[in-house]
Amino acid sequence: MIPLHLELLGQRIRVEGAEDWVRDGVLAAAPLLARPGASGPPDLVYEFRALSRSESLPSLASYRREAVSAASDFEFRRKGDERWLLVEGRSASRFVLDEGTVRAFVHPDHARDPWIVGHRLFFLPLLEWMRFRGFYPLHGSCFLAGGRGVIVSGPSGSGKSTATLAAIAAGCPFVADDTLFAFRRGGVVRVASFPEPIKVGRKSAAAFPELRASLRLIGGKYVLPEESLPAPGRVADAVPAVLLFPEVADRDASLFEPLSGEEAMVRLLPQSVLPADRKRIESHMGALAELVGQTSAYRLLFGRDFRDLPSAAAKLPAPGPRPPGEDGV
Repeated sequence: MIPLHLELLGQRIRVEGAEDWVRDGVLAAAPLLARPGASGPPDLVYEFRALSRSESLPSLASYRREAVSAASDFEFRRKGDERWLLVEGRSASRFVLDEGTVRAFVHPDHARDPWIVGHRLFFLPLLEWMRFRGFYPLHGSCFLAGGRGVIVSGPSGSGKSTATLAAIAAGCPFVADDTLFAFRRGGVVRVASFPEPIKVGRKSAAAFPELRASLRLIGGKYVLPEESLPAPGRVADAVPAVLLFPEVADRDASLFEPLSGEEAMVRLLPQSVLPADRKRIESHMGALAELVGQTSAYRLLFGRDFRDLPSAAAKLPAPGPRPPGEDGV
């Protein structure tokens, strides 16, 4: 079995013994990370093993459970430097960040589910590894408007992907549609993408007929393949200047309501910070606080003029000192 080689923001990843079900899951979650013929020692190594029907996961009763939303199908447990990610109590990934190793134990039912293999057992430990290396996950899209980075962050259905399509249709460069990494460089916080094809729902796809010929219906979502992106397409990273939190509104004209730094952090954190040890959470929050401090933040009531979002965002006031008591960072 040939190893699967991947790369993300300079981090080399190798998936050992990648059987077909492993490759299908990993490449479903990260199709743009594959690096055929890559060389050099890996920074992070995965091993996947399918459990037999008679096998079960080891007892983790002595491991501390880390808080995750009750609605989640996964949880984290920790003992010292060792962490476990459990999915539905039947599959798990064990990872030790200092060692750069992930071992996934996959229930036979889950081995047939590319979502669990790729988006849970592979992707979530990868997010932790990136945070360990100083790249802090942020749930949001990002594009450039008037040369300034614009981040759109919010829960699913809030308008992130619609904002991205509006930017692409308007000829703006974009960074990412769903997952960003904030990192410090050159005295500022920049954001780079977890590169993946743009995925939107039916209503968003219908709003951009000029892109319809390039969209592909896959798994209930309309996907815009990377090779179909109109120029200028994707850029590697950007310096954020505007931070938008959208809400779909029944109005003709979109409305931008300024937010304080405290309000922006309250909205941003639930979308971005996974459980971890206190030191790593504080580091993650610190990076996001710096990002908020260098941006102008707004609540965006998304109206029927959403196609004008890129030009409207380019005209928003540049970041500057906030009134006393509103710095929030």
